[in-house]
Amino acid sequence: MLRSGVENSAFVSGYAATNQYEDFAEAFAMYVFHNTTFAERAAKTPALQQKYDFLRDTVFRGYFLGTNYEQSSIPSTLWDVTKIVIKTNTL
Repeated sequence: MLRSGVENSAFVSGYAATNQYEDFAEAFAMYVFHNTTFAERAAKTPALQQKYDFLRDTVFRGYFLGTNYEQSSIPSTLWDVTKIVIKTNTL
């Protein structure tokens, strides 16, 4: 359930909109797993830009080097940013 009086665009996912703890957790996961997409969306939405900047400047202190989890296409609407495709080796 979305918090009242808040726009969907202020959150990285539907799950993030449920409470402040999930908002932080989802933004953190988005920053780590989908950094490029998060940065692109943050550039268009001031509320997301504040979250992105906080993670970059305060949490990671500018030392985040990126990950290999970025997909070629992240849906514009996500319920849970941790739903990522991870390739596994098959025997």
